[in-house]
Amino acid sequence: AEYTFTILFTMEMVVKIVARGFIMHKHAYLRDSWNWIDFVVVLASLISLRSSGSSIQVLRTIRVLRPLRTMTRIKGMQPLINTILRSFKNLGN
Repeated sequence: AEYTFTILFTMEMVVKIVARGFIMHKHAYLRDSWNWIDFVVVLASLISLRSSGSSIQVLRTIRVLRPLRTMTRIKGMQPLINTILRSFKNLGN
């Protein structure tokens, strides 16, 4: 299942980057804050699949964001997710 989700999320990310551009255009992929979550999750998944060892354990932890990434597709969930992310930011202070 891990490989399947990583492949599907990677393909989706590549299609979006090809369609919108990566960062330089007005509507580019990384100009959307929600796509940053996708980018980090996909990148961490790809690195953790290629690597092994305890130093990569942190990247495996980032994969916990996969359900959050999936929930960002539901428009009604975005305000809730924004609130949760702001709460985590405030907890760090």
